[in-house]
Amino acid sequence: MIHQNKAMKITVITEKVSGCYKYRTQIPAKYLRKLGHQVYEMENVKVFAKAPLPDVVVFARGYHLPIENPLKEIADFIQLLRKAKIKTVYETDDAIDKVPPWNPFRDTPETMASSIMIARETDLTTTTTVTLAKYLSKWSKQAVVLPNSLDPDEWRLRDFGNKKLRIGWSGSASHFRDLSLVLDIIRDLQKIHGFTFIIQGITDEPDLVKWHERQRERLGKAFDISPLGKAVNECMRKLGQIDYEFVPFAPICDHAEKLRSLNLDIGIAPLEVDEFNNKKSCLKFYEYAAVGTVTLASKALPYSEELQFTAKNNYRDWRDKLGMLIRNFGEELYKPQREWVFEHRNAATNVMLWEKSYAMLYNKKQ
Repeated sequence: MIHQNKAMKITVITEKVSGCYKYRTQIPAKYLRKLGHQVYEMENVKVFAKAPLPDVVVFARGYHLPIENPLKEIADFIQLLRKAKIKTVYETDDAIDKVPPWNPFRDTPETMASSIMIARETDLTTTTTVTLAKYLSKWSKQAVVLPNSLDPDEWRLRDFGNKKLRIGWSGSASHFRDLSLVLDIIRDLQKIHGFTFIIQGITDEPDLVKWHERQRERLGKAFDISPLGKAVNECMRKLGQIDYEFVPFAPICDHAEKLRSLNLDIGIAPLEVDEFNNKKSCLKFYEYAAVGTVTLASKALPYSEELQFTAKNNYRDWRDKLGMLIRNFGEELYKPQREWVFEHRNAATNVMLWEKSYAMLYNKKQ
C-alpha cells in the first residue's frame, strides 16, 4: 500500500556488509518495497547507469569511493543528478568528523572530506537522532530524524530460566574505552554475587586473549603507544581480573539470533561521554530489549533520553545501580523496555518516516 501519490524509484549507493547498512538501508528498503516502492542498492557510482533512472538517490555513510579521484567523481556525479532533476539524500548514523582516534573504524581524511562534501551538496540529510541532526545541520540544507528501528521479523525472545544470573555486553571493537568504564565494577560485584559475565563481539576469532596477543605481536610498539592500542591494552588488563565467557562476533545477518542465544538476563551499555558518542543512537538497548534482556546503560546521551535504568559514569553509581538490579532481578523486568522498543522503534511502522522524507523531495521535483 503506497501512502504517497506515486510509487518512487529509490537508488541507494552503499556498502552491504555492516550494521550501518543493515539498519539504515536494508531494513528500510525491505519495508519501502512492501509499500510498493522500488529500491535499488549499488556499491558505487560506477554501476549507476545500469539501474533504472531513479526519483531519489541516497548516498549512505558507508559507500565505496571511486578509485581515481573520489571527491571530484562524486561531486561531478551529484551535479549530473541535479541537472537531471533527481533529488539526493545523504544518510549517516555518525558524526564522521568526531570519530575518536581510539576507534578502529575511524575514517580516512578522504572519506571524511567526501562525506562532508556530500552532506553539503545533497538536498536532504537523514540521520538517527535529534542531537546528530542538529549537528549535521551546519553542513546540510535540511536534516531529518529517521530513528534506528528493528525489523520485528528478526527478533525472538530468549529462553530465560537461567539457574545462575547472566550479565553481558555485546559490541564491536570500537568500544574498548566504553567497556573499560565498568569492568572494575563487574569484577567486584562478581565476587559478591557470583554471576556469569559474557562478552560477545569485538572479533570473529575464538579466543580474545590470543587475538590481543597477535595484535601486539603484529604491530609491535606502534600498537602499544597508539590511542587504540592503549584502549585495548587497558581493557584487556581489566578483563584479566574477571571470570568471563567470550563469544566471537557474528555476521550482521546472524546477530539477532546470536544475541538471543546468549540468554542474557542483564545487558550493560556503558558509554564514555564525548562528542562522538553523544550523537549516537540507543541501538544496543533496542537489541537487548528485543530478546528480553534488561538494559542498564550510562546516564548520558543518547541513553538518558530513552532508558529508565541508567548509571552515572563513576564507580559508585554503576556499582550501586547494577548491584540493586542484581539483588532485585526478576525476569518480568524486560517487558516495559521491550514494549517501548516495539512501539517506538519498529521498522514496520517507522518506514512511514522514510517514505515521508523521500516523498517530500519527490513532490518538490514535480
